Amino acid sequence: SPYLDFVAGSMAVPGELPPAVATARMLASCFTLTDMPVIANPCTRENGQEIYEMATIAFGGKTALEKAPVTIVSINPLSPLSYTEETAAGLITFARYGQALLISSMVLAGISGPVSIAGAAVIEMSESLAGIVLAQLVHPGVPCVCGGTSCAGDLRTGGVYLGGPEMLQLMAIATQMADHYGLPCRYGGNLTDSFSINSQAGSESALAMATSLLCGVHFMHQACGILGAYSAMSFEKFVLDEEACGLMKRALRPLDVSDESINLDLIARVGSGGSFLMTPETARQCRTAFFPAEIARKSTFDDWREKDLGNNVRLAGEYIEKRLAAYEKPEIDPGVEKDLKNYVDSKTK
Repeated sequence: SPYLDFVAGSMAVPGELPPAVATARMLASCFTLTDMPVIANPCTRENGQEIYEMATIAFGGKTALEKAPVTIVSINPLSPLSYTEETAAGLITFARYGQALLISSMVLAGISGPVSIAGAAVIEMSESLAGIVLAQLVHPGVPCVCGGTSCAGDLRTGGVYLGGPEMLQLMAIATQMADHYGLPCRYGGNLTDSFSINSQAGSESALAMATSLLCGVHFMHQACGILGAYSAMSFEKFVLDEEACGLMKRALRPLDVSDESINLDLIARVGSGGSFLMTPETARQCRTAFFPAEIARKSTFDDWREKDLGNNVRLAGEYIEKRLAAYEKPEIDPGVEKDLKNYVDSKTK
């Protein structure tokens, strides 16, 4: 991916495999098929131990992991105001090994938290800070990220209501509170309640991502591919969301404002009523100056109609095929890959 910074270890869970085998295979895929840092989800002490053991294989032993974190794990409290024994054990195990912790609460206002947004925000931050305190007691200085992905509860169905303005308000509160405590904050993502790629999915996802970034979030988990309030994922939506992530990264990148970038000599040379299209400066930068959208198409109306460029789902599907065909597995030490395979195979015995 040209825009993403992490790979998630549990984007889709292979339900046909026993849980112990599934988690090991998913992690092995992350370590061998990409060179990005891994986000993992240990819900138990055993999972935390497994991630640590596989990371020591992939990164060259325990000493490498002691020097700096090589992975970050998502820890989720059980609202209101509790942690399951399994989750707490996973947190303690991962903190003990000095790996980064993403302690992320999801309060459903009106169900697992107060119906008021302010009250739900208090529950969310309290749960996240409690996990951080526990992590620091286990391993002082272990890196932690606070925050969550709280939203209104759907009081008609008892489900999740990600697409409302309440989540946007909770984002703003969480990022300001994290700044108050001097902590990095997680929130946002291209999140939607829609079960298909439609205007609802587009507007809810764009608002969730843009609002969190503009509020100052540091870490965005679940940035791509989510449908149906976490109940499904779509490859087409994944690449559409990924392109939106790239667009926002470009929009938030600090601008070069200097004598060279302003170039008053060029402006004077072209003058009133002129055109910058054929200048050498434009020619040198024409392929790199602006965001290179791959799926969102810009064209004339006739071209748009003739080529059916309004069908973004079809275009996304074509782009997926192109990406998969161009995939090249990153280099990895054959001995490391063999050891990871042996570790996974041991889970089936």
